[in-house]
Amino acid sequence: MAHVLILGGGTTGISAALALARFGFSPILVERSPCIGGTANELACKGVRQCVRCDVCLATDKVAIVAGSDEIITIKDSKLEMLERRSGRYRATLSRSKLVDDEICTRCGRCMEACKGSAITMYSAREGIFFCIDQERCAHTRNGCEECSVACPQGAIDLEGEEETLEVEADAIIVAIGSVPFDPSADRRLGYGVVDGVVTSLEVERGIGKMDELGRRIASGRPGKICFIQCVGSRDARFGAHLCSKVCCKYSMKIAKLIKAMSPATEITFTFMDWRPLERGDDLLEWASLEKGVRAIRSRPSEVFTGDDGRPVMRYALPGDLGVVEEAFDLVVLSVGMRPSPHNEEIAETIGAKLNPHGFFFSEGRQARTLEEKGVVFAGTCAGPKDIEESSMEGAVAAAKVKKYLEGRK
Repeated sequence: MAHVLILGGGTTGISAALALARFGFSPILVERSPCIGGTANELACKGVRQCVRCDVCLATDKVAIVAGSDEIITIKDSKLEMLERRSGRYRATLSRSKLVDDEICTRCGRCMEACKGSAITMYSAREGIFFCIDQERCAHTRNGCEECSVACPQGAIDLEGEEETLEVEADAIIVAIGSVPFDPSADRRLGYGVVDGVVTSLEVERGIGKMDELGRRIASGRPGKICFIQCVGSRDARFGAHLCSKVCCKYSMKIAKLIKAMSPATEITFTFMDWRPLERGDDLLEWASLEKGVRAIRSRPSEVFTGDDGRPVMRYALPGDLGVVEEAFDLVVLSVGMRPSPHNEEIAETIGAKLNPHGFFFSEGRQARTLEEKGVVFAGTCAGPKDIEESSMEGAVAAAKVKKYLEGRK
C-alpha cells in the first residue's frame, strides 16, 4: 500500500486524508500544532434557526471522522525538518514535542481557566476530549508564564517538553500547511492592543463559539454599537498584502447576522472599500437597506483612538467628500485577512519549491506541474486565500492528483 505524507492537518489536509483513505492509500497526517482542524477549530457556527452555509461544521465533522479513523495515521505536535528523495520515494525527518500528556490529563479544564492568553483549546474528538496548547500564542515562550502548568493538579503539562525525532517514508506528499491571520497590531492607526474595545474578527468568532467573556457580552447586547472594519491586512500595499483575502466579507457578514439574531437591538456598522461577497445571500447593501440598525459605509477609517468616555472612537471620511466624522462605538471589529504562513519559506527550502510574489506556494502553472511530476502537490490556503468550502474541495483535488501520480508509476 502506498503511503502519502500530508503536511498540515487543517481543512485541506484532513479532506485530502479522507479522500486518500477512500482510494485505498495510507495517509500520514502531520500537524505542527497539538490539534488537527486548523483555523476551523476557532470558528463559530453562524446558524441560529437554520444553516447559513458558513461551512464550519463541514470542517469540524471531518476532524471527528479523521480522529476516529484507523486508516489515517495522525502525528501531531510535529514539523518537517528534512526531506530526501531516493528511488522515487520520500524519507521525511520530523521533530516532535508534546506539551500535554493525554494519558495523565483528567480533562478538568483548570489549565484553560488559568490561561490568560487564550492559548489553550478544548478539542473534542471521537476518542475523547483533549486540551491543546498553541505554542505561538502561549506566553511561556515570551515571559516564562507557567499558569497552566501550576493549575494542573495532575502535572500533565510540561512546557519544556523535549523534542524527539521521527522518520517516516512516503510515496507522495501533499503540502497543506495553511495560512495565518494578519496581525493588526502592525497597523498602529487602528488601535489594536492599545485601545480597549478593538478586537479581531477571529476573536469575536472564538468568543461566540466558546461563549467566553467577550462572547457573553455580545450575546447579551452589551456592546450595543458595533463597527466592522473590512480589509484589515488585505489589499494594503503598506504591509505587502496586495491580495483580497476573499473570505472576510462572507464571514464578517455572517458573524454580524448572528449577533443581530442574538441581540436584535445591537446596531451594526460596516466600513469597506469594495464589498466582494462570495455568495448571493451575502449582499451587504441589500441587508443594510432592509434590516433596522445596520449601516454600510464605503470608507476606509484612518484612525481608531480612545474617546473621553473610554470607548473606541473611529475617524473616517464620509463618501463623496462630505467631510470627516469621528464616531464612538462599543466594539470595533477588525476583519483581518489571510497572510502566508511564516513557515512557507522553510518548507519551500526543504522541499525545493518556489513561492509566488505574495509569499504563497504555486498550486498551478509550470512550477506546480514540475513538482507534481515528482509526487508533490500544494493545496489550500498555503497557495492563496480560500474559504472552508474551497479549501475542502482543494484537498480532495490534491488527493486525486496524488492518485493519478501513484497509479502512473506502476
